[in-house]
Amino acid sequence: MLPARYQSSRWQLLHVGPLNQLGRNRSSHLPLPATRFSFAAIRQGETVLLVYFVHFKSNRGELQIDIAKREEAARQLITHTAEMERLYSTDAKVVTVIAGDFNTDPTDSRFAEEKTFGMLRQKFEWAWENVPSSERVTLPANGRYPDASFDGFLLRGAQVLSCKAIPIQEVSDHFPASLTIAIH
Repeated sequence: MLPARYQSSRWQLLHVGPLNQLGRNRSSHLPLPATRFSFAAIRQGETVLLVYFVHFKSNRGELQIDIAKREEAARQLITHTAEMERLYSTDAKVVTVIAGDFNTDPTDSRFAEEKTFGMLRQKFEWAWENVPSSERVTLPANGRYPDASFDGFLLRGAQVLSCKAIPIQEVSDHFPASLTIAIH
């Protein structure tokens, strides 16, 4: 049973926690994540919203090792989302939203050989898809590196209404981003 503070909403929280704990609770055959993940499953009526928060490996270190870690994290994330979608789709429409810092940008030539987004985009819609690059900068240029869209959203089962970078530098070196979706 979840604490009472999680039960005061019209949305019923089914599960919340770091992914490595979920592996033990729901899907013991899944490996521990190659990076940091959090996950929540929330029910409202006939819909279950699966929300993932990710922070993929940074680019501090040897680039090929960093890329390999992100690609492994993407594989594990795809495996976990498929497992949770299978589990919850037996009696509900499932919507999946993945939000966070991917530390890679599929439109940046520095990451042209990286497969992280290639794998993820086979399964999910990239919310920045139709947003001009100048409007989706979440990591501004710092003299050493150009502007990047490292932070963002992937989703399945919902329609993107808007996706915006919010240029506020007082909070982090990354800009926050917001996503508005429609669930039909």
